[in-house]
Amino acid sequence: QLTGANGSGKTCLLNLITGDNPQCYNNDIGVFGFKRGTGESIWDIKQHIGFISNALHMDYRVSISALNTVISGFYDSIGLYQKPSDAQINI
Repeated sequence: QLTGANGSGKTCLLNLITGDNPQCYNNDIGVFGFKRGTGESIWDIKQHIGFISNALHMDYRVSISALNTVISGFYDSIGLYQKPSDAQINI
């Protein structure tokens, strides 16, 4: 969980991690053992973090609860299309 006051840099930090900010290629940044800009795939990075942006929310209009949104990360899907296990719900 990433928290902080408005304007404290939460979105900027997440955009640096996910590669959505061009500054991640101009600076010496390491994420999950990968040095940014050395040929790593963004999918190599994103498999270690669950991140839902407001842009994604606006582009994909899926009627889904917050819990099922988080659980859908187990399936790498936008929306939940199968019954989650009890373990996934507990996590």
